[in-house]
Amino acid sequence: MTQPVPLWKRTVFRLFPTFLIVCLLLATELSLRLFVPSLDVPLVTVEHYDGTDWYRINRRFLDRYFPADVVLLPELKPTLFRKTKSPHGFRVVCLGESSMFGTPYQMNATIPAILRIQLRRLMPERDVEVINLGASAINSNVIADLAPRVLAFSPDVVLLYAGHNEFYGPDGVGASWLERRLPWLTPWKYALRDVRIVRLFSQWIGGAAEKRATAADRNMMRQVSRGALVPEGSEDAERVYRSFERNLESIINVFRRARIPLIVSDVTSNLLFAPFAPELPSALAHAEAALNSENAHTLLQSLDEEATGDSASAALEYLRGRDLLALGDAEAARMSLRRARDLDLLKFRATGRTNEIIHRVCEWNGIPCVPADSLIASLSPHGIAGGDLFWEHLHLTAKGYYQIAGIMLSAIEHFHYLPPELDRQDGNAPRIPYDADSLAIPWLDLAYADISMRQLTSHWPFQNVRVPAVVMAQASEELRNIALDVYTLKISWDEGCYRSALEFLKAGRSGLAAVTYRGLIEDSPLNGQAHYLLANVLKESGALQRAADEYAQAVRLMPGHPYSRVELGLVLTNLGEFDQAIAQFNATLGLPERSVPVTARASACYGLAAAYANKGEFAAALRWADESVRLAPGYPPARELQTRLRQIH
Repeated sequence: MTQPVPLWKRTVFRLFPTFLIVCLLLATELSLRLFVPSLDVPLVTVEHYDGTDWYRINRRFLDRYFPADVVLLPELKPTLFRKTKSPHGFRVVCLGESSMFGTPYQMNATIPAILRIQLRRLMPERDVEVINLGASAINSNVIADLAPRVLAFSPDVVLLYAGHNEFYGPDGVGASWLERRLPWLTPWKYALRDVRIVRLFSQWIGGAAEKRATAADRNMMRQVSRGALVPEGSEDAERVYRSFERNLESIINVFRRARIPLIVSDVTSNLLFAPFAPELPSALAHAEAALNSENAHTLLQSLDEEATGDSASAALEYLRGRDLLALGDAEAARMSLRRARDLDLLKFRATGRTNEIIHRVCEWNGIPCVPADSLIASLSPHGIAGGDLFWEHLHLTAKGYYQIAGIMLSAIEHFHYLPPELDRQDGNAPRIPYDADSLAIPWLDLAYADISMRQLTSHWPFQNVRVPAVVMAQASEELRNIALDVYTLKISWDEGCYRSALEFLKAGRSGLAAVTYRGLIEDSPLNGQAHYLLANVLKESGALQRAADEYAQAVRLMPGHPYSRVELGLVLTNLGEFDQAIAQFNATLGLPERSVPVTARASACYGLAAAYANKGEFAAALRWADESVRLAPGYPPARELQTRLRQIH
């Protein structure tokens, strides 16, 4: 009689295939980590410049928060900052959505950039770094997952501006059935997407999705919302509000435990923008045409019974608000316009309840809350958020972003988060005034915004929205082409800045060229080429000391660039700093001969001749003038100086 197989053997036999599969998966995962480094998408990468290690924000990091079949993926701004914070550094991290990113701007017209330039003016001896971690289409689910990673950067203060994307951001109303009931699964899902096998599979799906993508798939607003309509008070809406409150609590706790100051802002939106969904009901269409006429008020009252459902109610409230505003009742108009925003079925604007949650959670936790919405309303006509501070439904113009950056800086000062030597008791420090020159906002940044907003508002869900251009309408054909080439990714951002600056120089508008170079430097202080080009403009304008400072920065960042050294030497000669000038000319001639063009060597020799002549050492001056003429016989300044020195000698 056959003996029965022991239970433990049967169990091992049954589990063995599973064990082999697990081993195979682990081996595959390890192999991918070792041999396919491109599958690793960390938040930061390490770069080495100027003898220092730097972190650069990885613009692709947000891939992990979106399904594999999503065609348009938002990106982070690739900010560069020190890996090890300077002992004299002051570091701010900005978290948020597209408004914090700065949409539609790309460079210095954003909240983080304006805050950075204000802080650098306030404390020039400090190494100020403002890290922009805002991005389009993300929400508090993403920010809550991102927050613990920020701790590694040792920020002195963190700023949060978020709330508009709660419904349509990752895992908002589009969350799976299981995540709706078990929201704690969402962070686990994000972590799973970091597994290399999963990432490889996602890339394969993403490639297939890209090939079959339609125009609708390339519309970010349609892609993130899927056209989902969300009635206020619905189960979906309530779940999103609970999730937002829970995430906000989580974010606060992350920074509280690390003893890092956090400042939260409420969010603002354009109340004068009509509700998105659906289009104006037919019963109300004639009321819009009658708006501001003598019988509009009576007509709107008669439509109360005709309008049913949230869509009609939103449209009716909007028209009623506009009518009340025309009649001069701003307070009643504000209430109707707020209701219209909240009843909009396409919730691309944060509702009033979103701001209520922000204020309540901040108050419960003792966290500073910046009233951005009230500020923007106070600066708008009739105290109703709108007007020239907005592009469309919620994105602010540069002027609007300037105001929010200002109130955030005031909060940093008020709550004594600045370094001790700047902890003022006598009110706010002076601010840089709002204008493109003072804030180093280049023309290209404004032109890019013009193009971006025109493109955005030309597609769903916008209807008959016309956004006036700020700078593109008056630009030359060459400048318009440069801006379009940057927008369509035919040329890089920096290349677009350099080309536009050159066009301004050709047109005799050196001030706009200088602003462009300053903007590049403000965005990336390690840009030696921008320092050099700015110095050239300053030298031509007669600002020799400022030119010398910029040339010195270019030399420090590009020690092998001969023209920076030559020009610095020439400016120092004009400033009477002859020994320092001689040192720069000699350093130029000491560079490897193959890296120094003949014209640069001839200029350095001429500079030595001029410096020695000014010191009264005419024999040495003549030798260097002769050498300059030998190298470049057609160089007029050298020939002229040679002739004069021969007469003296």
